[in-house]
Parts: sequence; structure tokens; C-alpha cells
Amino acid sequence: MNARKAAIVAGLGAIAVLAWVFLRGGRGEDQRPRGDGSSAEEPGTSRGTGTESRVHDVRPPIRMPGGVDVDQEPVPGSAAPPPVIVDAAPHPSLADDFAAEPIDPSFASSHKREVDQRLAQITVEGVTLDGVECRAHQCRISISGADESVIGKYIARLEDDGGLYGYAQMIVLEGITENATGKHMHIYARFE
Repeated sequence: MNARKAAIVAGLGAIAVLAWVFLRGGRGEDQRPRGDGSSAEEPGTSRGTGTESRVHDVRPPIRMPGGVDVDQEPVPGSAAPPPVIVDAAPHPSLADDFAAEPIDPSFASSHKREVDQRLAQITVEGVTLDGVECRAHQCRISISGADESVIGKYIARLEDDGGLYGYAQMIVLEGITENATGKHMHIYARFE
């Protein structure tokens, strides 16, 4: 992390130096007054009268690692920044995670009974409760519905005080799938 901070500070320092040079109009040491009273300014510019030319070529900024933009040419022979590595390892789905969880009989029976009682109070026309299955830390609720809108109404009721609000620690929704009988969804109520 310290190397990243150092790179950011170095980039900001380079930006400050470039801004200082740009704001000075690119004037260097050779523009100080000479010993004979003249200056080394470019012909056709008038110092202090506001007529000096401040037009510079505009180059696109170079993107630096860490989000710092530097308006300069790339250094020849410099190495390109390392590629971003994306974690492409397979991630378990919610269903895989649920299936891998062992069954705790006391947790499963007590939580299934409570979830069943709470779900019996939720009725939304067009939604059918297909089943509830509990493991050691979570329960999976399977529902079917005519369309997404009625499933959405059911989920809203599920998240109210009369549903699982205040009982389940977290409610995780799986995507809606569709087959010949309609739309299906799994909802995971997690307790630890």
C-alpha cells in the first residue's frame, strides 16, 4: 500500500511541476533581462501587455496507475503498466452453497416451522409457495408466479414486519427462472 501511496504522491508532484511550468507560460531562465536591458523573449511578444501568446499544443493525458493523469509524453522504452488480473475462478452459486451446507436437524426443524408460519400469513394472488427447506444456517424458500410483478409483490411482503423482517438476519434473492409451468425463484433466508 505504501508503494501505491508513493506513486500517487510522485504523480501529484509531477502534475504540480507541470502546472507551474504551464502557468508561467513556459518561460525559462533565458527570459530574464539581459545586461543590456533587453530580454530574451520571443520576437513579437510584449511583456506585461497581455498580448503574449499563450497557445500551447494540447496532448491527451497519460493514464497512470492509481488514477493520476499526467499531461506528458510517454518515456521511450518504459514498461507498460501490468495488466489487471480478474479473478476468473469459478464461484459457487447460491444453490451450490446451500447444497454444500450440512443439515442440522434441530435448527432445520425449528426454523422451518417458524418460516412456514410466517409465510402462511403472506398471500399474493398469482404466487404459489413451492416449499421451504432449511439446513444449518439458512432456509431456501421456493416460489412460483405468473409474472415478475406478482413475484415482486410477494418479496415486498416477505421483507415486511409480517414476513421475515426482524427474524432472518439476511434475505438473498436468486434470479427468476422460467420454464413451461411459469416463473420460479429461490429466496435464501440466512440466520448466521
